[in-house]
Amino acid sequence: MTGDFLDAFAELNAAFGAEEGVLRLPLELLYEDPKQPREDFNETQLRELAETVRRHGLLQPIVVRPADPNGRYMLRFGARRLRAARLAGLAEVSVLVRPGDPTEAEVLIEQVLENEQRTGLSTAERARCVDRLIDLGLSQAQIGRELRQPKDVIAMLAAVRRMPPVLQQRASTLGARTLYSLYGAWKADAEATEAWLAARPSAPITQSEARDLAARLTSPAADRLEAPSPPQRERSRRRRSAAAGEEAWEVEVEWEGRSGVLELRRPPLRDGQAWVRFEGAEEVRSVAAATLRIRRLRPPKG
Repeated sequence: MTGDFLDAFAELNAAFGAEEGVLRLPLELLYEDPKQPREDFNETQLRELAETVRRHGLLQPIVVRPADPNGRYMLRFGARRLRAARLAGLAEVSVLVRPGDPTEAEVLIEQVLENEQRTGLSTAERARCVDRLIDLGLSQAQIGRELRQPKDVIAMLAAVRRMPPVLQQRASTLGARTLYSLYGAWKADAEATEAWLAARPSAPITQSEARDLAARLTSPAADRLEAPSPPQRERSRRRRSAAAGEEAWEVEVEWEGRSGVLELRRPPLRDGQAWVRFEGAEEVRSVAAATLRIRRLRPPKG
């Protein structure tokens, strides 16, 4: 009986082409997009959603593409709702058929935005989406505009694929800024950073803790807790010698509406990062140099 029903749907789709509107379809006709951005599904949350669906039904239709030649529909949005409907034992659900032939990039952008409005994606999932969009030809600036994210966040997500495995493994549980601060610490001292992480195998890591670690490991050798190596002592000596000479001009910058000056005497950073000391606070942090706006040069004081 079920096979005859599915065959009837396939014949109707072949006869009428891509339909538009809300339909009631059996779950057998629906399948997930294999390239959807969400890869990790929280089982506890799915069971809770399934209980809601069991009691009240699916309150919002699942959005699908027009039927394929086999009379089946691939999801555009609603993978969590589809899985919950299956757990709830539903035989059919309401779907909204959205016609059109969007590009892979357009579909991915829509899926990311839709997921973020419901249960947000992890840093790992967001980073993989940014990588895909870059591979599809979009610039980081374009991705930021499409996903409505600051440029520095996109730069942080794009950097995840360059991170060592010890950090990539944490990308599913840490925020982008926290992970990027740990990356700065790792680039300054990989051994110390990995030891610090090993001592926290499952403990939550706050953004403040990650930022403090990065600041400590990237500070001059004289400020480090451990004894400096000979090359570190030499670099520290050169920095102190330069500091004892003529005062340098300051580069005043602006970042996300905040004013600050470049910290040129700190150890240089790789990957287009720069140290900035923000006015009105003692905070010194690394930011993507491309996101800075140079305002003016300030002459030496005195």
